Amino acid sequence: MRLLLVRAASLSPIALIKERILIQTLNIWYFGPRFITARVMKFLEIKKHLNKPDQAYRCDLLQRGENYVIIKYVNQQPGRVGSVIIDTGSTTYAYYRNGMGYVVWKMVNPLNVLEGYLFHICCDLQVSEDRVEYLDLLLDVWIDARGRITILDRNEVQQSEKNGLIGERELMWIARQEQQVVESWQQIVADFNHLLKAIV
Repeated sequence: MRLLLVRAASLSPIALIKERILIQTLNIWYFGPRFITARVMKFLEIKKHLNKPDQAYRCDLLQRGENYVIIKYVNQQPGRVGSVIIDTGSTTYAYYRNGMGYVVWKMVNPLNVLEGYLFHICCDLQVSEDRVEYLDLLLDVWIDARGRITILDRNEVQQSEKNGLIGERELMWIARQEQQVVESWQQIVADFNHLLKAIV
């Protein structure tokens, strides 16, 4: 299914109502004055790694903006974030914006109850027509449903430094992004949820 773009801002109120009826009939979501987008479209996430092979995931595209995308995937098998078990059937909503130093995942269990938010520190994040690519920089920030913060995989960062996979420049970047996430996560999450509210 191709992405369907409509310049809704130029429509009259009556035409806009008709457009919304058409959207409901065709099972298409309306995202406000900028555009509408087909509900289900496959989108590729390519997660590059420093210390292991790259990974690629086929996800559902939920929303595309000028320089960002929101995608979704449902866990087909159990996973783990730190000490937290992510059950089969859990859903991850992921937010990617060009140039950001982190990726944001909102994770809910099969009953749609929030598990938490996972921030992957990264660089070289690029959103293109059918995919998003980024280099994972190992450090993750987990914020559970109660707002408790846990820093994950710092030992992997230290080991990668010892192995010569990252240098001072990358370490400074990781530290800056970690600080930004820890200090501003509530606003970041609020902005993400504001976008999700229109589509989920």
